[in-house]
Amino acid sequence: MAWELFRRNLNYWRFRFPQVVLLGTTGTISGTALPLSFIKLCPGGPSTTANGAGDFILSYVPIGTYRIISTSADRAQQGSEDIEVATDSTTTVNFTYSSTNDPGCP
Repeated sequence: MAWELFRRNLNYWRFRFPQVVLLGTTGTISGTALPLSFIKLCPGGPSTTANGAGDFILSYVPIGTYRIISTSADRAQQGSEDIEVATDSTTTVNFTYSSTNDPGCP
């Protein structure tokens, strides 16, 4: 129980103060989406906005399995399959859009 409480508290601080993390406990997600799309990590993780070229990066993501939702300016949404974030590595996710996509994350 003490370990679970420590892990929960550590995740809380990682998302609020990403510069205060333990080495070897996070990874990075990067990729491309439509320019200026909003990128959200599910469940309940950090978010970012793609730049004018469509590139994005999410740093200091705790190790685990996630889905990523991308919402473009015209509200088209795309969800990723489950992706695995590994220690000190970068996972790449590139989005394509269609009108029938169900992102699968609230």
